[in-house]
Amino acid sequence: MRISGEYHYRAVVSLVAVALGFFAAGAGAVAAPPDLYRIPDLKALEETFVQAAERVKPSVVSIRTYRYLGLPVEVSPQGAAKAPHSFGSGVVIGSDGFILTNQHVLDGADDIKVVLFNRREYTGQIVQYDLRSDLAVIKIDAKPLRPVVFGSAEDVRVGHWCFVVGNPFGIAYHDGDPAVTFGNIAALGRSLTSELDPTNTRYYGDLIQTSSPINPGNSGGPLFDLDGHMIGIVTAIVSRSGITEGAGFAIPMSERTRPIIDALAARKRVRYGYLGVELPPIDARSSGDQPIHGAVIRGITSDDGPAARAGLQPRDVIVEFAGVAIEDADHLVRVVSMTPVGAQAKVRFVRHGTPREAVVTLAERPLPRQTFQALDDSDLETTRWKGAELAEMTDATLRLHDLSRIQAGLVVIRVDEDSRAHQAGLRPRDIVLRCNGSRVRTLADLARILEGAPHGFKLDLFSGKTIRLPR
Repeated sequence: MRISGEYHYRAVVSLVAVALGFFAAGAGAVAAPPDLYRIPDLKALEETFVQAAERVKPSVVSIRTYRYLGLPVEVSPQGAAKAPHSFGSGVVIGSDGFILTNQHVLDGADDIKVVLFNRREYTGQIVQYDLRSDLAVIKIDAKPLRPVVFGSAEDVRVGHWCFVVGNPFGIAYHDGDPAVTFGNIAALGRSLTSELDPTNTRYYGDLIQTSSPINPGNSGGPLFDLDGHMIGIVTAIVSRSGITEGAGFAIPMSERTRPIIDALAARKRVRYGYLGVELPPIDARSSGDQPIHGAVIRGITSDDGPAARAGLQPRDVIVEFAGVAIEDADHLVRVVSMTPVGAQAKVRFVRHGTPREAVVTLAERPLPRQTFQALDDSDLETTRWKGAELAEMTDATLRLHDLSRIQAGLVVIRVDEDSRAHQAGLRPRDIVLRCNGSRVRTLADLARILEGAPHGFKLDLFSGKTIRLPR
């Protein structure tokens, strides 16, 4: 029998009250249920939920992004055709317009729009992002805003109440009023890297699992405790249907993630310690009759990497790194990543049942190159400049990406994350129409202009953006 939510709530509480009265009065009598609206604990909890939600909603924003490639459905202010690309959520971390979100919300976007709680819409600019942590900071020209209060995931316990605020299915973008869903902390320390990113480019470990309903569009939004403190950034769901089924996950606000956020807000690139080992999903091995908890090395990724130079070998079990007892492979990844690049660390490990020690000097984790993955460039002539790789837009390329409607330029197919081009804002899929005011249709056009530019470069893009680079 289907009953309404209100009736169901009253029925459940009434049955509980009847049952308690039955046992209190004895089997021979049944006490009448109390007035539901005089149960102080339930009403106090409800009021806590309401106040917590009202307090934090002004700090949560709705995000919608657009691309200038593909079939157009709208027209940008610059006159270029654009189509909706993604929607997501974000949270204010600075009163002067700094907003934290997921990197995957912005991935591939040419135009970012942000709607505040007061329904005002702004254009967002990427300050900095980090693929590894899947975090990004954008900025809008609005102030003063109400920053969120950071909490600590270290204080979170399984069973605690929590709630999610955001932009599910993009609905909140229309009026700026974010949706609120409540639940509890279901589990801590979940590792889903292999499920969510088999390439291991992004790290999805040590996640908070929550029963708060999460749907597409909630990504990048905050997970709060009942004090209204942000304890996580919503980033994924595990679902057979693609919508909420009770298993949502958030990046914790921890001693690992807080420095990453600070670095991104300061426009700095995040650097990670790198050991150079391959780790399996199995987190423990045994030696004789005694189980050994730690991280098992499945392989050495480089003959001249830190692990190889320190003498570590496959099947070694790392049980301690830099004085920290290692619980499992995921724990080792976090500890190594937080260790400064170039630092020396003592490693305790077990080889064939025998405890051993070594000292490693950590390298920097290699940065992945951003790539225009869909472009078939196997036979394409390209040129590298300032850390970016550009190609001519051939007829085949134009047809492949439905770009025959626009005037051809040079397409950016790769950008190194630590390059000057990336720092200036150039991204894969950008189309360069002019360099220093002159049209560029071929690589020869670009080479000729570059030779005669003594002071610097100004690139005009199809999206309407202008990129400036020093000589």
